[in-house]
Amino acid sequence: AAPEAWGEGIYKGMPLSAAERACRGLRVVLPHPDLYDRATRVLAERLSRFAPVIEPGGQGHFYLDMTGTGRLFGPPIDAAARIKRELAGRVRLDAAIGVAANKFVAKVASRVAKLAGIREVLPGEEERFLAPLRVSILPGIGPKAISHLEELSVRQVGDLAALSREQLVVAFGPFGIDLWRRARGIDDSPVATPGPEGAPAAVVREEAVLVPAPN
Repeated sequence: AAPEAWGEGIYKGMPLSAAERACRGLRVVLPHPDLYDRATRVLAERLSRFAPVIEPGGQGHFYLDMTGTGRLFGPPIDAAARIKRELAGRVRLDAAIGVAANKFVAKVASRVAKLAGIREVLPGEEERFLAPLRVSILPGIGPKAISHLEELSVRQVGDLAALSREQLVVAFGPFGIDLWRRARGIDDSPVATPGPEGAPAAVVREEAVLVPAPN
């Protein structure tokens, strides 16, 4: 979805029929997977210059572990600005970048940043940052879960955070625990590179930067 579409409430994975109802001026274009694959390879090569550990997060999306790079690039927010300038100047991609202390919040911040370019969430501010956002912006929550949440009058992440873990487990089963953690911006997974056989290798992580290419 283009930034303009995000501003109209369109989100990744939204059924086309629902998107057309939500945005009367919607223009649908055919995807170009070969072009996206080529752009993703270029992004990986460019981003490898900024961080020793990079984890692919889907086509055109990457997590960067910025731990230990401060002497070279300064704080992660400064590195994010430099990355954005380089991608715009050298490969003509206007990247959306989220800077946060964990991968989940960084990904959400990058979705918010589609309208502004870079969004930083300081450690300890995760829950406050998430609270006013639509539940649909959270990664890993599909249309069925969103519909169920709306039936419970849960439309913003703050509404979700107001529910107890027990209430969410009753409503969603084991997935309720994931919802409880996501509403609070909790994510302990490290930034990891694929191992020799494709398995991720554990890496200690303090800061994460997500750099998705525009869809």
